[in-house]
Amino acid sequence: MRALPRRGRRSIWAGRARSLPENRLERLDMAILNPVPNVRQLVRLGVFSCHLVEGGDGLALFDTNLPGSAPGIAAEIARLGKPLRQIFLTHAHSDHVGSLDALAERFPQAEIITTARTARLLSGDRSLDPDEAGMALKGGYRTTRTTPTRLVEDGEEYAGFRAVATPGHAVGHVSWQQVSTGFVFCGDALVSAGGGLHVSGVFRLGFPFPYFATASRPKALESARKLAALAPTALLPVHGPAIRDPAPALARAIDEAARAFG
Repeated sequence: MRALPRRGRRSIWAGRARSLPENRLERLDMAILNPVPNVRQLVRLGVFSCHLVEGGDGLALFDTNLPGSAPGIAAEIARLGKPLRQIFLTHAHSDHVGSLDALAERFPQAEIITTARTARLLSGDRSLDPDEAGMALKGGYRTTRTTPTRLVEDGEEYAGFRAVATPGHAVGHVSWQQVSTGFVFCGDALVSAGGGLHVSGVFRLGFPFPYFATASRPKALESARKLAALAPTALLPVHGPAIRDPAPALARAIDEAARAFG
């Protein structure tokens, strides 16, 4: 999924990103925000993000943003002064893996972690599995030269993060919960850009692209309920601001989606 905002339109979130000049890297067209402790949200074009998480011995990156984002991500890694240990991927849309190849070249020591299903999509395999009947490969799935180095299954923990299978927005979509904090990096399973937290597949005029790119709305709703059951302390979507103590907003989003999807 890759799209540019219409000329002349500024989302509320884009305005917030630009309101923090001390945290901006203007020459790289990237805003650097600190939404929760030890997490940096790297934002391009107001609504396209990835997240850097600081740990004791290094950094973990969640998704890689749009193509062309590697210089800005690398600059923030250098500023933090810690090695990049892992790159966790939520799904294979181009605004999430667009800079994967460039980052893998810059940081060859970093492990690349995702699911076997997403790895197949990254390799160019666009076939659907029998249990994916009714889903569609919507949005811009990207083929990469880079091959993931570690494949995980639903519920598996690795490097302090638990994989949570959350298909719906995309085939093979996975979210990641930090075990020590309860933070959930939810990719596009939930979206906060365009007007309030909502389940991917719910239409928002201010940011409609996840709606059009969602593979299965019923599965997206199931995944949102699964994330709510984890009782996250914060939700960190790729599109839009982080939501602290998200239980009330998540309950409203699930109710809205249940009504919208029938």
